[in-house]
Amino acid sequence: MARPTENHVSLIGFIGKDPTVTLGTEGKRDRASFSLATSTRWKEGDEPKERTEWHDITAFGKLATEVVAKLGRQGAYVRVKGSLQHRRVEGDEGTRYYTNIVADEFFLLDKRESDNDESAGDQA
Repeated sequence: MARPTENHVSLIGFIGKDPTVTLGTEGKRDRASFSLATSTRWKEGDEPKERTEWHDITAFGKLATEVVAKLGRQGAYVRVKGSLQHRRVEGDEGTRYYTNIVADEFFLLDKRESDNDESAGDQA
């Protein structure tokens, strides 16, 4: 009997720059891409340390055009849920490996003054 497996990622962090939105043509889906920064903090003795990781996030369809494109802005504090996707690309400079998170859910966690009350916690 096969055992169940799960590919699930949940990140909370800050958007690095405004999402890039590409509208699908010729059978391709709408897409939004952005980077997300997460940080880990700890102490070594009395000295505080911090490491920031950058994650590439991609959303498709309505999540991309109706949620990420409208709510996602540089510096926004968000939670993203999705799955890991790995790619290997062969090029002139050799093999490169990429890890991307394909978003299933996007939640705006902070409230910007220019937003109305309906935008906090939106998802698709």
